[in-house]
Parts: sequence; structure tokens; C-alpha cells
Amino acid sequence: MSIVLRIVCGLLIIAIAGYLRLTIVQGTEVDNPIRADAREYYLSAYNLVHHGIYSRSLGSLAKPAQPIEADAYRYPGVPLMIAPFMNLWPDHRAIVEGVQYLNVAIGALTAGIIFLAALSVFRLAGAIVVGLLTAYCRRPRRPSSSR
Repeated sequence: MSIVLRIVCGLLIIAIAGYLRLTIVQGTEVDNPIRADAREYYLSAYNLVHHGIYSRSLGSLAKPAQPIEADAYRYPGVPLMIAPFMNLWPDHRAIVEGVQYLNVAIGALTAGIIFLAALSVFRLAGAIVVGLLTAYCRRPRRPSSSR
């Protein structure tokens, strides 16, 4: 099997995954994105960038200001992903958009990596199916509970 064909297929899967994710991000309006868990990730990124402390505390944003104490309540992955966009503060919409587009890129690259991994197990056609399924899958969803 030609290496060029594998590369072309991988790039096509990345492009398809990116397109699908991009259309979702551009077609979704989030009214209040900084709430619940996202608020804690956001505050952790803010404190890390502006104070050098990993904490979900309101700190200087509280009225009156509170001391910021380091905590490890949340894993640092998401705050580290948000942190590069904190230079856009206080433009919260631009920060959220930057994180959304970073998620698009990570998701598209993940589909390509899964395709490459599938090549070690399946023939090209099977790996393409796995890559396309991954490209289509946006994120796992929990079943909704009806109360």
C-alpha cells in the first residue's frame, strides 16, 4: 500500500473532521458559557496567567478582593488549554471562541491519529471507516434522564 495514499487519506479525514467540528462551532450560540465547571476552569486559567497561582478562587475578581490560595480541585488540562487565550481578557467571547477553535483542531487531529492507529490493525478500507467514524463523533454523550 502506497505511503502517499495513506497520507492523502489521513489528511482527508482530518479535513472532514475539522469541517464537521467547525460547522458545529460556527452554528452554535452559547448564551452563558462561563458557568458551573467551566467557570472553575476559567478562573483557574485566569489565576494561573495573571497571578501565577493554580486556583479556582475569585481572588482579585471578587468584591471585595479575596486572597488567592492554591488548590488542585480540578485537573489542569482544560485551564492550560484556556490559558493561552487569557491575554484577550476581558473579552470573554474572544477567549471562549479561541478555546472552541482549539478544540476543533484537537478533535480533527485526533481523528487523523486514530486513522493512523487503525492502519496498524486494519487494511486501508477498515482504517478509513474507523477514521470517518471518529471524524463524525464529536464527543461522548450521557443518556438524558427523564424525571
